[in-house]
Amino acid sequence: MKLSRKLPLGFAAVTLLVACAGFFGMSQMNRSVDTYRQAVVMEGQSTQVEAMLAHFRKQLQEWKNTLLRGKDDSERDKYWAAFQQNETEVAAQVAALLASLPEGEVRALVAQFGAAHTQMGADYRRGYQDFVAAGFDPAAGDVAVKGKDRAPAELLVQAEEKMSALSAASVRQADAVGARATTLSYSLMLLGALAAVAAGVLVSRSITRPLDAAVEAARSVAAGDLRTSITVRSDDETGQLLLALKEMSASLQRIVLQVRGGAETIAVASHEIAQGNLDLSARTERQAGALEETASSMEELTSTVRQNADNARQASQLAVSACDVAVKGGKVVEQVVGTMASISTSSRRITDIIGVIDGIAFQT
Repeated sequence: MKLSRKLPLGFAAVTLLVACAGFFGMSQMNRSVDTYRQAVVMEGQSTQVEAMLAHFRKQLQEWKNTLLRGKDDSERDKYWAAFQQNETEVAAQVAALLASLPEGEVRALVAQFGAAHTQMGADYRRGYQDFVAAGFDPAAGDVAVKGKDRAPAELLVQAEEKMSALSAASVRQADAVGARATTLSYSLMLLGALAAVAAGVLVSRSITRPLDAAVEAARSVAAGDLRTSITVRSDDETGQLLLALKEMSASLQRIVLQVRGGAETIAVASHEIAQGNLDLSARTERQAGALEETASSMEELTSTVRQNADNARQASQLAVSACDVAVKGGKVVEQVVGTMASISTSSRRITDIIGVIDGIAFQT
């Protein structure tokens, strides 16, 4: 893989890991926030239960005040009205709490408390009537409602305890989720940092090691050592650089071999030229000697030519004399020829005579 792809992919992987760590951290944080929000809601509901329990106890206290101070009309009406007001507030709180509570044990306890509280209100009204009918005798009113508050009070206390326990558990869960989210976020951040460092080291090594090998190979070639073995292990830019250096080294080796062969050829040719120069020098010396001999011969030839010229002049003079003799000889020859012709004629005549004689002799 080329560096133009390797580097972006490495950075993208690290970025993706960091982004995943961030998203996971945000997810865990949102989960922690939701858990805390749920804990806050449950804490608010627990507070509502506590407030409802306080109003319920205040309602009971207002009933006691009604019985204790009921002989006074104004006091009796005030405390009885306060009793009814607290009853109304408790009922409203029950309705509001039931609307916000999910299905579960706490909601069931609150619903049971609401029903028991309503029944308790009816019982306390009958007790109030008995209290008035008895001439505002507290004992009559107390006997009429004795034990009527125990069931709703126990239900409300159970609901408050259960709600407090759930709220505390929710807070602990939120704390645990927050701690776990923090730990995981730090772990992922550390893992991302380690991955980034590892990726950086790997990418750095994948670049620096081939570059170091390329530098070492270039230095060896620059020093004249062409025997260095270059190994290409990747097809990225650094691998292409090493491949180019390898091809350059091989090309230089071929060139050096060719130059070495040419140098050897030139050395042989130089030796042959030197030997030829020696032979040429020897031949030149021999030719110089021959030229000296030729010069001597030319001098002798010149002398001979001069003698021949003198002889030619003498021959010319002799030729002239011979010509005169020849002319004279020609005339003599002509005379000889004429004489020979005469002799021939005479010879024929002699032959004829001899023939006649032979004929005569034969006849005789």
